[in-house]
Amino acid sequence: MPGPGESMINRSDFVLVLIDAQERLAAAMPQRESVLEVISKMLRATSVLGAPIIVTRQYPKGLGDTVPEIEAILLDLADHEATVVGVDKLAFDCAAEPEFISALRGTGRRQVVIVGMESHICVAQSALSLAGLNFQVHIVADGCCSRDAAAHQIAMDRLRAAGVIVTHSESESLPTPSRSSMRPSPKQAQSSSRRSCLSSNSSTRDQNPVSQRLRGINGWHRLSMAMSSLPRSGPQ
Repeated sequence: MPGPGESMINRSDFVLVLIDAQERLAAAMPQRESVLEVISKMLRATSVLGAPIIVTRQYPKGLGDTVPEIEAILLDLADHEATVVGVDKLAFDCAAEPEFISALRGTGRRQVVIVGMESHICVAQSALSLAGLNFQVHIVADGCCSRDAAAHQIAMDRLRAAGVIVTHSESESLPTPSRSSMRPSPKQAQSSSRRSCLSSNSSTRDQNPVSQRLRGINGWHRLSMAMSSLPRSGPQ
């Protein structure tokens, strides 16, 4: 078990992993709004610290894209030169996706801070596997959710018993970004029309390739079996 000092998030050694905050999945979550608010704050705080962000989507053809409000934040952060990497997956466990492990190890960091959905499935499986790979895993409990509150609580208890650090977003000394710190530059302002198009209604988004919708994100990876018809964009 980590000691008191080791249980804190190390600002220079953590990666924020956002798991599957997708439209059709989020729509079924009773805690949707509060959890997305926490996720938004964690994304912006992580960007201010210069820490990398990895975003996953579970079978987007079935579960949809990242929810529009979070997708808009990710594009905004990427436009501000934040390190944002996307990985699509078919397995519940992020660690079962080679591109995820490659992206994570490529950061050179050992702490993984997790937010996302659902607590008892993708979040729990990923956290347990990453802990087994000797990453120090932190779960932001108020930034995760399940359709059933009991399932969420069972997952948190299970993870805690396994040595994963279960914490609350307000327990970590991460900065709260000011509005001025996120003010767009003239170059970024020129891209606002693109972001507006990307974050428009779902029927419009469904007509665009993933590589177009998320072109602002550095290195959005796709599983060939799910996305073979889409061109790759950005560095791989």
